[in-house]
Amino acid sequence: NHKKNEKLCNRRTRCSNEYTWWGKRKNGFTLAELLIVVAIIAVLVAVAIPIFNSQLEKSRESTDLANIRAAYAEVMAEATGQGDGSVAGKLRIVWR
Repeated sequence: NHKKNEKLCNRRTRCSNEYTWWGKRKNGFTLAELLIVVAIIAVLVAVAIPIFNSQLEKSRESTDLANIRAAYAEVMAEATGQGDGSVAGKLRIVWR
């Protein structure tokens, strides 16, 4: 029986010489092992999602602030006569 298994095993295929208590060769993973891996991945995802969401919100706030500063600089340049006339319409920015 061992000789038959040696013929089936070569370098290209996965070969396991472990046998279960009823005599079949053990290949693959058990259900418990797969459930443990899925549980670990679920915990990592549950921890990562809030961190990702907070970083996404920070980046949106930074983008908004940069856009406000750019608009303010454009309006101030137009008001001092240094602009190129690209401001469409009249903008009124009130700082409170």
